[in-house]
Amino acid sequence: MVRGSHFLMKKLITLLFFGFFATNFSASAQTNETEEPVVYRDYVGRYKFKQAPFEEIIVTISNGKLYGEAVGQGSAELKTTNEVDVLEVAGFDGKAKFIRSDGKFVDKLELSVQGQTLTGEKQL
Repeated sequence: MVRGSHFLMKKLITLLFFGFFATNFSASAQTNETEEPVVYRDYVGRYKFKQAPFEEIIVTISNGKLYGEAVGQGSAELKTTNEVDVLEVAGFDGKAKFIRSDGKFVDKLELSVQGQTLTGEKQL
């Protein structure tokens, strides 16, 4: 009888282990689909522009994607490129370059769209 309960205990532990692994794997797969890259958080904020057809661009994260909204002009998804801190402005054939002060904190946004380059300062 002792041998039978030992076998049952091993089987139960094995089932619990695989059940735990499957649950964690499933949860991990689900969260990775909606998590944004950590660097996206550096870009989020309001950027004030001078001498532009809009006053500011608001950069937000929604459903794991980064968006830039030119107030009064509409919004577009900002997609990663092969360049660090440079994103594609989807649908507008443009680029958004986030400029870091001291190589750490994003403090400017350089927007290049339709042959124009505009620079905005991040607001605190």
